[in-house]
Amino acid sequence: MEQRKGIRILMIGPMGDTGGVATHTRALTARLREMGDHLTEFNTLTSKGWRPGRKDPLTLLDHVVKVLRLSTYMPLVIFRNRNRVDIVHIQSSGPLGGFLPAVMGTFCTSVLGLRSVITFHYSKTDRFVKDHPGKLRKVIARSSAFIVVSGKQKDLISGVIPGKDRSKLVRIPNGFDRSDFPLKERGEARKELGIGGDELVMSNIAWIMEKKGHIFLLEALRRLREDVSKPVRCFIMGKGPLLDEMRERTVSMGLSDAIEFTGFVDQERMVTILNASDMFVLPSLNEGNPIVMFEALGMGLPYVGTDVGGVSEIIVDGRYGILCPPGDAEALYRIIREAADREWDREEIIRYSGNFTWERIAMLTRDVYESIVEREEGEAR
Repeated sequence: MEQRKGIRILMIGPMGDTGGVATHTRALTARLREMGDHLTEFNTLTSKGWRPGRKDPLTLLDHVVKVLRLSTYMPLVIFRNRNRVDIVHIQSSGPLGGFLPAVMGTFCTSVLGLRSVITFHYSKTDRFVKDHPGKLRKVIARSSAFIVVSGKQKDLISGVIPGKDRSKLVRIPNGFDRSDFPLKERGEARKELGIGGDELVMSNIAWIMEKKGHIFLLEALRRLREDVSKPVRCFIMGKGPLLDEMRERTVSMGLSDAIEFTGFVDQERMVTILNASDMFVLPSLNEGNPIVMFEALGMGLPYVGTDVGGVSEIIVDGRYGILCPPGDAEALYRIIREAADREWDREEIIRYSGNFTWERIAMLTRDVYESIVEREEGEAR
């Protein structure tokens, strides 16, 4: 198919600094613009938007402002741009509040006769399909394409929509920005951090909240330290509501010399820690398609984590990492131990990660746009 130049897109989604959906929205928007497309943006976040693990919950007024923004201002933006765009692309999540942009957006585009694409990021798709099948059916019926980030999502949603709409489901995973993660020789990175060359070093990047499973990582590391002769060190990078509690548990478990909760770190220090690591560990209880997984692979690190969401669709055939069931500290210990005992091909992992750069994800998304425009223009003729 001849490549179409300069597709006009209204991108609707969170444009904040934190959260996987916001990262996806900002990165995809930037890459599409670099490819020559014309992007108009609408930020679904209010000035006091949601962020993972926030301690100050949204007030009733915050919720009212959010609903008004999505039910009044967003439709107005779509209406004002009705003759200026080829595609309206809406980034959505869950639960119901996170899906509201898709509900309102596809209603508006169907009334105005516009093409719409939805990307659905929610990690608890099984629960959403069970609780809101009717809303999913309506949104997908109104849309031109419905993008999901994992095959598991696609299978779950396929089971509750009519057969005629299943062809609209497209799997496109998350990605990462390779330029943000420059490679450095491991020994050099360890020297910068004051780490010995013989230490077993792990890294983790996540909001410190229950669903990220840090308590199971602590238990696994206690077991690991009892079982290996070399020093063990784990850098846990991130903030969140359980940060103080996890630090206290680390002390009470006698792991203070093995685990460092760094809190927020800047990009340069985070990259240095990743370069110094032997593996990346993420023991989440649920995920969709974690962006940090792709970032770790981009650094050549084996991914050691739990089999949740679409993770097993990326960590395949044992060359790129090892997975275990969520919520099982003993199983997590075993795969960390196995990963520590194996020789990993860093260059092979880095090559594999090239399938998941934001440039690649933007190209796949653009293919969806082009197929929609070509199909619908053909039908019009």
